[in-house]
Amino acid sequence: MRYISYQKYSVVGAINVRAVLSIVLGILLASGSDALSQALGAKDGRSLPSFEVASIRPFLPASVSSPLSFDYPRFHASGIQLQDLIEWAFNIRDPQLTGEPDWVRSTRYDVTATFPENMRDMPRDQRQDQVRLMLQSLLGQRFHFRYHRSMRKGEVYWLVATSKSPRLLSLPPKASEPPTEGRYNILGEGRTMPSLAQILTFVVNKPVVDKTDITGAHDFEVRWSRNDDPTSLAVGSESESSSGLTIFDALKQELGLGLVLHSGQIETIVVESIAAPSPN
Repeated sequence: MRYISYQKYSVVGAINVRAVLSIVLGILLASGSDALSQALGAKDGRSLPSFEVASIRPFLPASVSSPLSFDYPRFHASGIQLQDLIEWAFNIRDPQLTGEPDWVRSTRYDVTATFPENMRDMPRDQRQDQVRLMLQSLLGQRFHFRYHRSMRKGEVYWLVATSKSPRLLSLPPKASEPPTEGRYNILGEGRTMPSLAQILTFVVNKPVVDKTDITGAHDFEVRWSRNDDPTSLAVGSESESSSGLTIFDALKQELGLGLVLHSGQIETIVVESIAAPSPN
């Protein structure tokens, strides 16, 4: 099984991977030529931020994978597939990455990188955005990653409010008990609706766009017990063959939110070239 994007027991405002692992990646500081910046998609000709120091090593088969973390002062990911690093860096899912060689989907690495001092007190949402940019820089510098963006028609979910007063809770930090075996949850502490949409993108494996018109940061929790194929479920539906809430049911019942399927334009990352990482 590949890395997945939420944790089986808890997705605490971050992105999580590989059944019980977290996917949250590293960040910031600048460097590199204008050509590199443009190849990586930096705006206005500026360099992307980068890590102060980064180590990339092949994952040893006898080793044990560990959750990705980006708590200050460093980013660490053990046993992560290169495909997952790319997808998280660009905030995309499988259908949005094309042109990559087969080894990108199978080769795993241990990545450790140090943040600059100015990230010490950075809010989590802002740090996450910086993490994505820093990872893009790392991919370009160490994996010689080149790409271009393309738009195509596809399916997207709109995150909408299904009631006039969505039930966004005021939870004290760490108030939630871990879900029981076989259950899933998202615990948001000071999260915005666009941030929730990003997390849900990795749960339903399709782009999710915030259409709630709900502003500000909120505390909330949503729990569900079934991970049915989301493409076969409508908002609020429940399979007759199994019991328990889907993420669709849980969002509606617990938060007063819903996911509605639409056709739309989806940004795709098309890989032009990529290579094994350069030595540390």
